[in-house]
Amino acid sequence: RFATASPPLWGPLNSNVRLQSMNVSINQKSSSWKLRLFATIVFAVIFYFLIIKSYCGCHFNKASIFYTAIPVSWGFFAFFTYKERKEQIIGWVAFIHAIFAFFVFFATNLIFLR
Repeated sequence: RFATASPPLWGPLNSNVRLQSMNVSINQKSSSWKLRLFATIVFAVIFYFLIIKSYCGCHFNKASIFYTAIPVSWGFFAFFTYKERKEQIIGWVAFIHAIFAFFVFFATNLIFLR
């Protein structure tokens, strides 16, 4: 049905082979929901590893601000830039995790903010 060879670079613009080739390339756009899911999981694991490693309970840790900024910024990015339904669900999950990460940040450092 579609031409298997790439269309020639010369010839009329309304060539059927060229139009069919363009339709195939437009319809074969890949989804990025798996990449977003992977990034959400990786940022969550990195956050919890770093926040546990940096928590000592004796003073306010300035590095925890940066550690919290990682999942919060990813959560807002994923929440506001989705293109399809699966990406929207992952955006919601990342956003909810961002709120929870913000809560963990304040729970571990609130005692020192007097």
